[in-house]
Amino acid sequence: RGSVWVFGWNFHGNLALGNSTNRSVPTLNLELRALTILPGPGHILCVDKAGVISSVGFNSQGQLSQGNTSNCVSLK
Repeated sequence: RGSVWVFGWNFHGNLALGNSTNRSVPTLNLELRALTILPGPGHILCVDKAGVISSVGFNSQGQLSQGNTSNCVSLK
């Protein structure tokens, strides 16, 4: 089973760490347990083994498909 390490700009919570703190060093992300991780500009989409899609990050245009335009810092 693999691990996901994230780092970089996290202004909109796009690193899925539950906050919006930037990370300058790789940080283990325990929330990300996905087969596929699709990065976007300011957000990410994750697909798990069951085919469930989760999203996190910048959502000004509803790109997270959560029925709103609020940014999200934790996977849903």
